[in-house]
Amino acid sequence: MVTRREALRRLGLMAAGTVGIGELACAQTDVVTGPLGPLGVQLYTLRREMAQSVDATLARVAEIGYSEVEFAGYFGRSPAEIRSGLAAAGLSSPAAHVDINAVIADWPHTLDIANTIGHRYLVVPSVPPEMRVSLDHWRAVADIFNRAGDEARRAGIRIKKSKETKHRFVHTLNGSGLALPRVIAAILEMHQTPTGRVRIPEKLRAYMGGQDYLG
Repeated sequence: MVTRREALRRLGLMAAGTVGIGELACAQTDVVTGPLGPLGVQLYTLRREMAQSVDATLARVAEIGYSEVEFAGYFGRSPAEIRSGLAAAGLSSPAAHVDINAVIADWPHTLDIANTIGHRYLVVPSVPPEMRVSLDHWRAVADIFNRAGDEARRAGIRIKKSKETKHRFVHTLNGSGLALPRVIAAILEMHQTPTGRVRIPEKLRAYMGGQDYLG
């Protein structure tokens, strides 16, 4: 039987998006089996260290055992310098966060930077409040992303690879793809039964040893 502690750990892994990349497998025991895929760090969590020394931070990340990083700013370095620093540390950077203003005002240049560094995915982490006031505002944002997507495909920056049938999930150490505590809290709150047991959502049961309930 999967314990409540183990269940929360697995829910955290799934909420982080690692299931989508690593095809997380679960045996009928309490042990999670199967590869999780490359582990990466969102460098926003190390922004103070990056501001002090990009090269030293990348080297330390690689020393710890990570193989991928996701950038959130380049700290005054040129794309060529970033690419060189990654190579020296033995890291790759499949993704980066970009501001929506870069999408609007300087998208071709942003795509050139991504290709130089080796990014395959670009993520706009947020939309400013003034651009999401009304439905018309959201439609305008959708138009921006649709046009950007067309240009990105021509540049080779995609949300999924051409030979893949599934979208990949962003997986980062700090869970910026999804707020982990919120996801887990939502599952516990929305699926709790009158008896206090928690019903496991159907789509997640395959990763929870086939159990229907927690507790």
